[in-house]
Amino acid sequence: MDKPPQCSGSVQFNLKIGCRKHKVVAIVNPNVGKNIRMPGYIHADRTLEASGLRLADRQPGDNATGIEIILGADYLPRLLKRTRNIKSVNLFSTPGGYVVWGGLPYWSREGTEPPEVESLSLTLNRISVTDPVGLEALVENLWKLDAVGISNEPFSHLEAQAVDLFKCTTRYTNRRYTVQLPFKSNSRPEINFGRAFAQLMPLKKYKDPQLFIKYQAILDEYIKEGFIKPVELEPHNDGQMHYLPHHPVLKSSTSTPMRIVFNASPKSGPNSRSLNESFYTGPNLASKIQSIILQFREKPFGLTADISKALLRIEITQKHRDYCQFLFFKDSSMTEVVAYCFKVVLFGATSSPYLLNQTIQHHLDAQTSSLASQLKTSFYVDNFQRCYNLPTDILSESQSIEKIMLEANMPLAKWTTNAPISGDFTKMGPQDYLGLD
Repeated sequence: MDKPPQCSGSVQFNLKIGCRKHKVVAIVNPNVGKNIRMPGYIHADRTLEASGLRLADRQPGDNATGIEIILGADYLPRLLKRTRNIKSVNLFSTPGGYVVWGGLPYWSREGTEPPEVESLSLTLNRISVTDPVGLEALVENLWKLDAVGISNEPFSHLEAQAVDLFKCTTRYTNRRYTVQLPFKSNSRPEINFGRAFAQLMPLKKYKDPQLFIKYQAILDEYIKEGFIKPVELEPHNDGQMHYLPHHPVLKSSTSTPMRIVFNASPKSGPNSRSLNESFYTGPNLASKIQSIILQFREKPFGLTADISKALLRIEITQKHRDYCQFLFFKDSSMTEVVAYCFKVVLFGATSSPYLLNQTIQHHLDAQTSSLASQLKTSFYVDNFQRCYNLPTDILSESQSIEKIMLEANMPLAKWTTNAPISGDFTKMGPQDYLGLD
């Protein structure tokens, strides 16, 4: 090697292999590959030499001094001539002689047991070295995987707009939050009464004779809880209005034999936009999963819970409820149609998980306790998870956590822990906060 470089960075130099020189562009780092152990190398070298084959590198021993050069896939094909296997030792033939590749056979490790095998995950990435750049910056690029939470990427322009809109328009009154739908612009989806009406008609053809009764029971419960309300049917309204298609999902469960699925993705025409396409979806929430999972490797005891009917506990401002209407039949004859509108954030909208997450973060930011600040990393959509060192910590914090969330009308349910705690370790708060105006 002519004038080996002494500092980190991108350099160009001549590498002599055998009788030939090769011009190489390399990334130099003095801290790669120190004290690499190669058990059995000396014995394998002597055995091969006794067979008339000398290795190109005679310096390494069982305790090698380190790696001198790592060849990338762009240079490796230039140097490899052929491969051989002699006495179970895999060899590459290069212009400078034979080099060992892969593991050494067990016979080379006299008096030693087979080594322990560890699992290694390897990530490959193409790195450009056209411009001189420090190795640290190149390695950092390998880990810029914001989708799994390895690094925190800044918000995009649209994500920042969504967050700003939420902060400017959200209101808190009587333990409930009211939000606006996060429209991207002043343009709105076209009225789609005809298409929504046509998509309602297939319900008449369901084989279940009790379909209307099951449907109506769910809608009556929604009305009782304050999630929806009947509205005047306006099929020829020229203003801003949108109807959500819906369909039933039948299940074998005795407690919930059916649920209603609302769809915000259909378009009213080939050149129109759907309701979902009109919304900001906010920052990618998947980046939170990695940090939440890692919490369970830090402490022995976990505590999990769900926010009961989380999306339905956030109200939609009055002026945006017309975009969350849907049609259904007036009675079991299924001949006359009536309309309802959602008063709360609905399932089926791409923006709903973002609105829920942002509401929780907004609520925790407004609290003064240090515990509320710590809880900001404990929620993923409607799921709560937190880890502890001692079971007594769970007992002391669980009621405080529930109290904080009840201030946002978001009671936690389905508490679960692996800690040795017997009985009901939470005193559930009032469950009658669902009543909405």
